[in-house]
Amino acid sequence: MAWTEKLPSGRYRGFYRDRRGSRFWLPDTYSQESEARRRATIKEDEVRRRPAAKKRGQKMTWGEWCDQWEPKRDVEPSTAAWDKGKIKRHIRSYWGEEPLGTIDRDAVLEWCDELAKTPKFGREGADPLAPRTILKIVRLFSASMRAAVVEGLIDYTPCTELGLDEGEDGDEYFLTHDEFDRLVSVGDELTTIISQLGVGTGPRWGEIAGFHRRRLDLDHKSILIQEVFDRALGEIKPYPKGRQRRGLPITDELASNLQVWIDTHPPIPCRAKHRGNRPCNDALLFPSRDGTPLHYQNFRRRHWDPAVAAAGIVGASPHDLRHTYASWLIQSKKVTLDELAVLLGHKDRSTTQRYAHFGQAHWDDTREALGQDKELDEEAVRVRINQLARDHPDQWAAVARALDEPPSDHASNIHENLATHLPHVDHERDGAKIIKLADRRRSTS
Repeated sequence: MAWTEKLPSGRYRGFYRDRRGSRFWLPDTYSQESEARRRATIKEDEVRRRPAAKKRGQKMTWGEWCDQWEPKRDVEPSTAAWDKGKIKRHIRSYWGEEPLGTIDRDAVLEWCDELAKTPKFGREGADPLAPRTILKIVRLFSASMRAAVVEGLIDYTPCTELGLDEGEDGDEYFLTHDEFDRLVSVGDELTTIISQLGVGTGPRWGEIAGFHRRRLDLDHKSILIQEVFDRALGEIKPYPKGRQRRGLPITDELASNLQVWIDTHPPIPCRAKHRGNRPCNDALLFPSRDGTPLHYQNFRRRHWDPAVAAAGIVGASPHDLRHTYASWLIQSKKVTLDELAVLLGHKDRSTTQRYAHFGQAHWDDTREALGQDKELDEEAVRVRINQLARDHPDQWAAVARALDEPPSDHASNIHENLATHLPHVDHERDGAKIIKLADRRRSTS
């Protein structure tokens, strides 16, 4: 795979390897690292292209390879079920008859252009596939090509440095304390207790629907997230997303509310299908009348939607409770993003970065450090910034570096240095993102 190195001049040079592994570099240099890597990738593709293809890869079509590769994938059954549709509609239909050894980067880029024009669900007149949907499809195809490399069918994967648009992050909405109070005041008993559990522990819907009573430890004020209802397959799986169960603390108030719920709702034996047909001698915390997991759409229609409408929170979804849990913790200044990732069960810490903008709670510290509306004291600013750099290294590293520069003659110069190194913040765009619920895309899982 091509790579870059930064030269003493500050420019970048691209490097690549041929099919024998010999190292080469481009004669030109570039001001942008991404451009140097792109040029090197193109050159590497050129020198390693079809002559490097193995004989088996030249004869075997992608469709034939997919028949071998797809059943062996180590993914969740529900993921495999969703991917099966993508493979059939968007990958096999395009690459099915193409020999593996003839698929190069240019052909993959042409396919990406075709995907960008493809209407959703294959319906004429519908909006084209979203950038993130295209990215998932291409990553799935890329996984098949990497597996072909491992099997020795081809020398390298052509799915590198494609420069695809990852799309914009969906707006994450959180309920204010006032909105939450209105919701629980007008919601029925089931909506209220699920809302309280949602903002108190941040579970996904599948974790709520699959939660068993034995996972409550009200004496020690904790719960254990373990069993999860998989809606795609209609079964309970014995582990949450990321395959790591997690224990969570709960407040005295939530523990008391859950105790009331248990006391007033006798257990119904769990009649849900468990993965591997494992027997279950427990009861779901929120079962349907016959002991099966709550149906998401039924809960929305009969309980949730009437409550949020009565509370004046138009269009809110149960998943917003998870966002609320995350945002309230971050704004408290007592939980870091790394700690939040553990509480939310994020295997990839980068996923938790979506909540970083709730760090608006630190803006008062920023204003204090910059000394807005008061005379700057150079040493006080330096001490405060260094303290913030230790507490929040991701946000304040550049500022700390600014302070390591030769001291200025005037305190006002520090203010200018800080303004230069601080990232631009548009309060309307990058703040806590309190937005109208009706104007955002809803997540439903």
